[in-house]
Amino acid sequence: LRVIATGAEKLRDDIAAKVRELTGGRLEVVECYGCTELSPVVSVNLARNIAETGMIPGCRDSIGIALENVSVRILDPLTFKPVEPGEEGILCVKGALVMQGYLNNEALTAGMMTDGYYKTGDIARMDQNGYIHICGRLSRFSKIAGEMVPHEMVERIINEMCSGENRVVAVGSIPDPVKGEALLVLYTDEMPFSPEEIVGQLRERSISNLWIPKVQNFHRVEQLPLLGSGKPDLSLLREIAEKIASSGNGD
Repeated sequence: LRVIATGAEKLRDDIAAKVRELTGGRLEVVECYGCTELSPVVSVNLARNIAETGMIPGCRDSIGIALENVSVRILDPLTFKPVEPGEEGILCVKGALVMQGYLNNEALTAGMMTDGYYKTGDIARMDQNGYIHICGRLSRFSKIAGEMVPHEMVERIINEMCSGENRVVAVGSIPDPVKGEALLVLYTDEMPFSPEEIVGQLRERSISNLWIPKVQNFHRVEQLPLLGSGKPDLSLLREIAEKIASSGNGD
């Protein structure tokens, strides 16, 4: 076995650490990136030296560099103009891997394309060396006190803190009369810490206070809203958030 690659969603640090432990430090999980409309892979985070392939990633916390004959741009979500290296924007992809279009839906197809580039809906940044870093989904950000807070990153941090095999939290948002929006955390009985303990641990980390949910905005559920693929069911998550917001109950 030479390479272990992962896709579908962000690689958790604890999963990568477990692979290193199980292989005696010989293998490292490398992240790939793709989506249904881009068949099937845009980038792979392989080591720069072929002798180190599978042993180390090309760049930590990255999905790697775009494959040959694949063009990637990071565009401003409002102007759709390229941003500077290191700045965040919408990840857009051009090449033979891009779909021909959505079946019988030219309007939707046109809305997802700009100058031949497919707009993935993922927020990303690219460094000077071309390594791409996914920051979250455009649809999964809350604007809190003027700052964009990524739900997926908050989810990832809490799930890693809990060190479980399964997801134990899902993060959404509810309206906030002062800051516009507030983070909502749905959690199951598998979460090994209380909401107070989770918030306390988050405060010990070097992250913005806006990324830390309020204790009263933790809400226990029997089962997290997930799709068959294991990804969050965003439609159901929004429905639950709306019910909680309308009831005024964030406990």
